[in-house]
Amino acid sequence: MRTIIVPQSLLDLASEQAGLVSTTQCEQAGVGSGTRTRLVQNGRWRRPTQGVYWVPGVVKAPTSTSEKWSLSHRRQVIRTLLSAPNDAIPVSLTALAVHNVWGLPAHLGCEVVYGAGRHARGSRGIRVRQFRATFETTTVGGLVVPTVRSALVQALPEVGRDLAVVLVDNALNRMMISEHELELIRQGVRGRRGAAHLHRVWPLIDGRSESPIETRARLECVDSGIPADDLQVEQFDENGRFLGRGDLGWRRRNGSWVLVEMDGIEVHSQARAVSSDRRRQNGIASRSRETTLLRYLAEDLGTGVIVRDVREALSV
Repeated sequence: MRTIIVPQSLLDLASEQAGLVSTTQCEQAGVGSGTRTRLVQNGRWRRPTQGVYWVPGVVKAPTSTSEKWSLSHRRQVIRTLLSAPNDAIPVSLTALAVHNVWGLPAHLGCEVVYGAGRHARGSRGIRVRQFRATFETTTVGGLVVPTVRSALVQALPEVGRDLAVVLVDNALNRMMISEHELELIRQGVRGRRGAAHLHRVWPLIDGRSESPIETRARLECVDSGIPADDLQVEQFDENGRFLGRGDLGWRRRNGSWVLVEMDGIEVHSQARAVSSDRRRQNGIASRSRETTLLRYLAEDLGTGVIVRDVREALSV
């Protein structure tokens, strides 16, 4: 069997591009169509879309869920740009993925705009957008993208209520946008197709939510008629020593708290973290016989168990 040698320069480029290279880049590196065909046929390479090749093994395998999602989103963005003209700019959810905004769906539905506002049919799976107004851009990792504020203006009219709240909460919490910019976003979406539903979104936004699962748990409780009284409720012992805080908190009539904490599985799966969490939880629970601390994982969202347990705890 003939040995197929891929230039190291091309492998290095693939590594920089989440394991992906374009037909043009292959040709420039001296890897012609016949070689590419053989690489795909023998399973060394794959072709996720026309004009783009995936080179397995050149990118370090992710070790956590967040890394897997980040790599998946990066591959979707790079695949989109490699199969689009050179002047293509990722927009909307695709741009938010470049900014690493948390809470994005697994499949972005990749969207771009072309230079000079021209319109053309995109490759399979790519949506070419046109916007009436210009938007601010910035550079992230060498890619030209809309600013977070501009990308949210593009994305929010086309996503559901929950995702809209999740995205804005995360951008606020991680200081990607300011409260002033949030007001500019509200102004920017006015008159856009699909923006009418956003009147339900604005009152629900709270940048104190530290993760998408916290936001989604909060929305579940709002929809069930038991909105939290406060977020990030701090707890101290009798000596004023900080014990921890609950992500969501409800005050009982006697002044005691029902607290909910949403655990990210990566943060809490290591033995040391589990031990620390247990001590913290015991400290909060022992602070008062009437304090109730409830803890959940992302898999509990949508099951009704959070709302059920909070209601039961409030009834005590």
